[in-house]
Amino acid sequence: MRGETFEQARTRGLRQTETGDALAAARWERGQRLTVAEAEAVSRWSRWGSDGYPIRKLGRGWTVDSPLASFGILKTKAEAVGRWETLIAVWIRLGGLEAQERCLAASAPAGIL
Repeated sequence: MRGETFEQARTRGLRQTETGDALAAARWERGQRLTVAEAEAVSRWSRWGSDGYPIRKLGRGWTVDSPLASFGILKTKAEAVGRWETLIAVWIRLGGLEAQERCLAASAPAGIL
């Protein structure tokens, strides 16, 4: 974000990743997997970076303009970006858990899993 030091940005990124990991783990335990739309969103936004984020100005506030997420109207752009990046972290972690599960299933001897 504008005006933050490298350490502040690093700390913010680590907090978002930790939150994303915790939310993904809870979703995984409930049996919820990554949808096709979420996987496509991760692919698209990982290629475009923050230039591709669906953050839009709406009146005096900011919103995430995506059918995959609705956070309402937020006061600052930084808040909207932070929420979007946390959501992307959840989807990335879920994708990683699914890939890990596929690898384990493919390498396990027949009848083990």
